[in-house]
Amino acid sequence: MKKEFHHYVFGLFIEELLKLEHVKIIEMCHQINMGKETYGKLKKDDKCLSFYERILSYYYELLTEEEFMEKRREWTLRYIRYRKKYDHLHDDIK
Repeated sequence: MKKEFHHYVFGLFIEELLKLEHVKIIEMCHQINMGKETYGKLKKDDKCLSFYERILSYYYELLTEEEFMEKRREWTLRYIRYRKKYDHLHDDIK
């Protein structure tokens, strides 16, 4: 039996992060070969981490190494704050 992992809070965080970064979703989806429908499911359903990895790779291709490292630090801090604020959602879904 395949074990399923749920990344609901992470999906919400990614959505918020894309809004903060003013990412055009349709353009990003086209560049990472992800259908808009699949992206929509990321927000509603549980998806494999490989879909989230594509979004991270999108940024890696757009930014210099220094910019990417700075964003990584910024996003890590944002994620910590986000989890503290919304951890109850994670607990409710378990």
